Amino acid sequence: MSFLAHNVLGDVNILNMRILSALQGLAAILGTFLLFRMFSERMYAVGAAILVGANHAFFAFSRSLSRINYPILIEVLAFSLLFLGLRRKCLFYTFLGGATAGLSFYGHYSARIVIILWFVALGLIAVFFHDTYDWKTIGKLAVTCLVGFLLVIAPIVIATVHPREDIYYSSYYREQLLI
Repeated sequence: MSFLAHNVLGDVNILNMRILSALQGLAAILGTFLLFRMFSERMYAVGAAILVGANHAFFAFSRSLSRINYPILIEVLAFSLLFLGLRRKCLFYTFLGGATAGLSFYGHYSARIVIILWFVALGLIAVFFHDTYDWKTIGKLAVTCLVGFLLVIAPIVIATVHPREDIYYSSYYREQLLI
């Protein structure tokens, strides 16, 4: 985020960081609208977006300039792409959703649950909607999502498993994925 503040807005200061945090929050609210719009009418999607935007924790995260908006944005964007890929049976959207879910490993730990929830959702869809989605389609979507996910998390896994010994915080890097 500081990269964007420095290169796009000109400097890393509190105002620019708040602007970026607010833009992430607005993108998360828009993503929530798009996610719920896939499954319901427009008014319900607007209501869901208002609930997310008016959430007391969401306001507090935005005001404290926390990086908590990033996991919310990643979660909503990943689920939007994954469900769009499921509805259209499109492997490209599923791959993008898996890659977006992989970005959660570079943010807050709470966003890492996205990939687990997606595979649970695929399992439930395979069991309860077997007339709409056959096992072959579910398998293709799962493998495509997993490939996108693994391609994005590979660098952090490699850096964590094989840290350089000259790094002062090498024990931190070894323990990073255990939390």
